[in-house]
Amino acid sequence: MSDELAHRFLGVFSTGLDPVTTDLLVGAAVVLIISGVIIAALPRGRVSPGLLVELRRRWATWIVIAAACFGAVLTGAAATALLVAAISLLGFREFARGTGLFRERMISVVFVVSVFALAFGALDNRFAQFTAVAPISLIIIVVTRLFRDEPAGYLQSVSLGVIAVLMLAVGPAYLTMFTIDADAGPILLMLFSAAAVGDVSAFLFGRLIGGPKLAPNTSPGKTVSGAAGSLVVTSLFVAYVAGRIYRGTPLDSPGLLVTFGLLVAACGQLGDLVLSSIKRDIGIKDFGHALPGHGGLLDRVDSLLLSAPAAFYFIAYFVGVGIGSTERVLTG
Repeated sequence: MSDELAHRFLGVFSTGLDPVTTDLLVGAAVVLIISGVIIAALPRGRVSPGLLVELRRRWATWIVIAAACFGAVLTGAAATALLVAAISLLGFREFARGTGLFRERMISVVFVVSVFALAFGALDNRFAQFTAVAPISLIIIVVTRLFRDEPAGYLQSVSLGVIAVLMLAVGPAYLTMFTIDADAGPILLMLFSAAAVGDVSAFLFGRLIGGPKLAPNTSPGKTVSGAAGSLVVTSLFVAYVAGRIYRGTPLDSPGLLVTFGLLVAACGQLGDLVLSSIKRDIGIKDFGHALPGHGGLLDRVDSLLLSAPAAFYFIAYFVGVGIGSTERVLTG
């Protein structure tokens, strides 16, 4: 196995930790420890019991999320692909149950096949195959639903299938596509961390400042202060980390780094609002209860669904992703 493939598929077991990855890992550990101490030290008389329980559940779940994300990325491309596929499949399970799409077996089959086709295309480093999965899957969904000869409900079923493939399969798959790059580790950890920073900062700013709602009919719990605070903090975080990753490249300029940070932060919030719109439309609060204190899996990864592809194409345009990396790794 070449050094390039060893670095890609064996992760830190091949090359060890780079400085950015080390700092992100240490930073996450420090934040979790400090936040745990703060939550434990909160005076019970001044903080409502309900809020204390919510904070403890959120904190414990964040530990599990951090361990899964950091563990997969540090282990290499195959583990990352498995994590992303699990996010897509479990997310689709919640989505299908909430929307009733589980009744459409053929659409469910197409979704599952598309998830593995995307993972294979990314691991094999065949971008043409990777990008072909979406249009082919959508065509199959549109056509196969005709075979039931039941026009009633056709538009709803097909629309839900299209949303599922684009948002829950294709969007997260760009995280796996990043593994073709030599800097895949810090890039992926930056995106995972940005999602966490965005969620936590929105929660804190919303709780501490409050104020008018951002979109009361779409997401009653979100405030303008929370969204604005999250946008600023996440943008600065992404700009700083990206500046370290891409030092000395065409992306290493304050204007582009801030733009990149704003793009990732804004797309994270938009992904959240898109799924919130779907939840409000079908009359549910959360997609599930898989993550205590957070709701369902989709309620936690929603910010990655749009930010991952947006980050991929932004970086690809200005710097390139996986330039010179070996193609057809699995198929020869």
